[in-house]
Amino acid sequence: MRYPLFLRVLSSILVTVLVTLLVLSFTLVGFLRANGVAQKQELLREQARDVAAMMSQRDGTYMWSVTTNWDKVIREKIRSISEDNDATIWLVDRNGFVLSLSDDTDSLAKRLKDENVLAQLQRVLSGEEIQVQGLFSELGGQIVTVGVPWIDRYGDVGGAVLLHTDVSNLDVSFGAMGRQVAVAAIAALILGVALSYLMSRSITRPITTISKAVGRFAKGELDSRVDINRHDELGELADAFNSMAEDLSKLEMLRRGFVANVSHELRSPMTSMQGYVQGMLDGTIPEEDYPQYLNVVLSETKRLNKLISELLDLSRIESGKFPLNCQKFDVNELIARIMFQYEGRIEEKHINVDISFRQEQCLVWADPDRISQVVVNLIDNAVKFLQDGGSLTLWTLMDEDHAIITIKDDGPGIASEDLPYIFDRFYKADKAHSGKGTGLGLSIVKKILEQHGQEIKCTSTPGRGTSFMFTLAKYTPELEKKQAEKAQAQADGAKQSARELPPADNQDKA
Repeated sequence: MRYPLFLRVLSSILVTVLVTLLVLSFTLVGFLRANGVAQKQELLREQARDVAAMMSQRDGTYMWSVTTNWDKVIREKIRSISEDNDATIWLVDRNGFVLSLSDDTDSLAKRLKDENVLAQLQRVLSGEEIQVQGLFSELGGQIVTVGVPWIDRYGDVGGAVLLHTDVSNLDVSFGAMGRQVAVAAIAALILGVALSYLMSRSITRPITTISKAVGRFAKGELDSRVDINRHDELGELADAFNSMAEDLSKLEMLRRGFVANVSHELRSPMTSMQGYVQGMLDGTIPEEDYPQYLNVVLSETKRLNKLISELLDLSRIESGKFPLNCQKFDVNELIARIMFQYEGRIEEKHINVDISFRQEQCLVWADPDRISQVVVNLIDNAVKFLQDGGSLTLWTLMDEDHAIITIKDDGPGIASEDLPYIFDRFYKADKAHSGKGTGLGLSIVKKILEQHGQEIKCTSTPGRGTSFMFTLAKYTPELEKKQAEKAQAQADGAKQSARELPPADNQDKA
């Protein structure tokens, strides 16, 4: 059975509140009772000490008289204490005879004989103050006895003041207090239920809102967003969802645009090639025109091959199956070789080229094939969009750790609103000349450089041109050594894995 999150959160809070209230209630009542009993006992001890002090001031005779003025004062004192504190007071001599009782004058000269009572009495007669419970059960209830010695005129213990009180009446009063606490606890519980409900709703409602938005988004409603204004983890979750939804929406738009663009890029040359080939087969195109149309077919084939290669490269890069073969090479030499390949196109468009190598050699540690791909893409873009008579500038320089390569043109430039997205997959800044590319080249360039741990930057001003600058790691023997160690570790790992595999015949049997 599935329980909603709201009920689980609410029940958890309620259980916590209830347990907390119960523990606090019992603890409070127990503490107050214990504190009340302790205060009562301390008060009785002080009263017993007062009586003991008065007994120490008597004439010291062992005979108890009801006629002397001093004894009357003592008797009045113990009666007052008894009435005020609901207690029973015994005056006991050193031989265990009860000289006086606050509540029973007929029990004079009663001898205490119980062994437990005599044992406690001996403690008092030795000069110790005692406090015991249950010693005189015949007095009824939960009897607490406080014993205090008095000293005679000779400095000896003359006897003991035993003060008895029933603490069960405290349980009655604290029972009433417990009921009051229970009422307060119930009121607190009701308030806790209300607050728990509100708290649970405040927690679960945003989660429910986000869950519904996720469901709508999963069904294709890409404009689904969460309107939650909170400054906590749930607010951060809502912001994260909205940001994710925005990114996925943009990516979906780019994907759809890419699919449409690729479909067009594939369909157009395929249609033209099909038409030309069909025309040659059915005789519509004269035989003498075959070379012209075959050149068109060849050109379209090359364009298709480039598109497919870029798609495969991007797929391999993003899947991590695009290994680098880093080695030492001169990037100046690589650029010069690539520019030689573009010599025909450059002359055709009368492009002015300025190449500046600040150092005679610019040795880097990278994959030369992939860096060639980077440079070709950047130069190809520049040549493609340059007007006749435009200018193309390339230069390299070295700093302490990097080679810096810059490729700049004075072409049409890139609009400021397009500039942040030019390295995104499927993005084409030049909408008016969408047939000039697939929007994958710059994305591939950025991915290759990121694989090398390097970066590329672009600056552009519409009508004044565009500049691309990227870095490569400067060659050092340490880099080459690290590469060799890494390759050796990979080889050792492969050998270890091969040794751990079972024999081929065992595999076949399995």
